[in-house]
Amino acid sequence: MAFEWLIFKAKSEKRTRSLRVPDDTNVSVQWADKGSYRQEHILRYLDRWLDPWTDERAKSNDYRILMLDVAGSHIVDDVLNFAWTRGHIALYHYGCPTGVGQVNDTDLHGPFERVYLEYEQTSFNEQKMLRPGCVARTPQNVVDDVVATWQSLDHCQAAAGHRRAGMSVALDGSEDAEISREALECWQALDMRTVRREVIAEVDANVASGLWTFANWKAVVQHPVDPGVLADEGMEFEGDVGGQVLA
Repeated sequence: MAFEWLIFKAKSEKRTRSLRVPDDTNVSVQWADKGSYRQEHILRYLDRWLDPWTDERAKSNDYRILMLDVAGSHIVDDVLNFAWTRGHIALYHYGCPTGVGQVNDTDLHGPFERVYLEYEQTSFNEQKMLRPGCVARTPQNVVDDVVATWQSLDHCQAAAGHRRAGMSVALDGSEDAEISREALECWQALDMRTVRREVIAEVDANVASGLWTFANWKAVVQHPVDPGVLADEGMEFEGDVGGQVLA
């Protein structure tokens, strides 16, 4: 399921508390002093949208992966620990791969921007007819256009991007032919079929021995000692990072 998140620059909730979002749309609204989200905002977002951990999910081993950009607000224990309370293992896009494997960037943001700009231009044109020289937009105007854009998109195409980027192809190799674009070049250059066989063998052996379990996943996943996060919490790191890359 896909979700959209709007952050308005504001000093208090006064600017956002009266904004209306349809109940049947997966869109949420927050405000931030600098207009970009911080740890407190991502925690509220995760609390709003991550499914709760239930006995039914536990019985079926319904664990999920939460992919995050390398940003200061993401690489903190509070975010990892909260995601885990909802049965999500948080992993990161390291070393400039967002344009290759970050599905929002590869398959969603472009279509979203094109449609949203059309709605925005229509609003500008209507405003000029009603009040020549004025193209002012209210926060509710923005919310309405975001909702309309979100509802008009083919989210199945964005979801399929996980296979095109090689993020969720079947482990038996039956879906490898769906990998395309830059992700395919990286896949072939790294000989990922061989890497996958080696990793599967390692995982099978350690799970069979009881060494690796979901409960100790933090000891299994190795993050770089220095992920290269910029000092500004609202900015995303882009650069080469050594260490084990989390796919």
